[in-house]
Amino acid sequence: MRFQSRAKRLLLVWTCAAAACTPGGGGEAREGTTPGGTGAFGGGDGGIVFGVLGNPATLDPYSPLATDLTYTLVRPLFPSLFRFGPEGRAVAMLARSTAETGSGVRITLRRARWSNGNAITARDVVATVRRAESPSGLAAVSSARALGSRRVELRGASKNWRRTLATAAPILPGGGGVRPGGVSGGPFRLSSFTPGLEAVYRPNPRWWGPEPDSDRITVQFVADLEIMLALLRSGRLDGAAPPSSVNLGQRLDAMGIE
Repeated sequence: MRFQSRAKRLLLVWTCAAAACTPGGGGEAREGTTPGGTGAFGGGDGGIVFGVLGNPATLDPYSPLATDLTYTLVRPLFPSLFRFGPEGRAVAMLARSTAETGSGVRITLRRARWSNGNAITARDVVATVRRAESPSGLAAVSSARALGSRRVELRGASKNWRRTLATAAPILPGGGGVRPGGVSGGPFRLSSFTPGLEAVYRPNPRWWGPEPDSDRITVQFVADLEIMLALLRSGRLDGAAPPSSVNLGQRLDAMGIE
């Protein structure tokens, strides 16, 4: 079996969603414009099954147990003030405008809502900052205060606030945790989560960016590389994120997987 163009596109779609890819550009976001990191997601005909190695110890990005896989699974669920574009530039997402001060930065938020219909506010940003620790860029913030419902002042030390606030810094509702069926603010919501098996994503009806093209994305947790390759070869996965490995390219070619 060889991956056809659709499967390749689905792989790119999920990789882009998880990595918070954006259409590019680094200007300030304006009301009514598409936020960074919000390109169309999905394959257009229902379900995508995507494989990742391992099983997350937690879905809470601010838990001491959070890993790279945690961040990968959470990124499609929650917005951040800024996100990295495909060229590595930090572009605005929740931030509509910024003004640096002598001690930090003041940010005006774009108008956006959580999946339950409540507005995403400066208080959500402040509550999230209070939970953040390294490696999150929000850990660089020494203090945060709301200056209104959509304005927040962050104090701390950073040579580049955009990049700092784009680094592992999802904004959570009330700074709270992540659970299936809970509130989300990204293009998807977490429909279900089965430890050791899968996480199922459905579109967020309150998403304030382009509507996702897929009605369902399943991320399957795979125990090891051999099983992942077997699932790819059998067509049970539409795409996967295998790690770098010796002779991996040759092995994929030998199996007819592009």
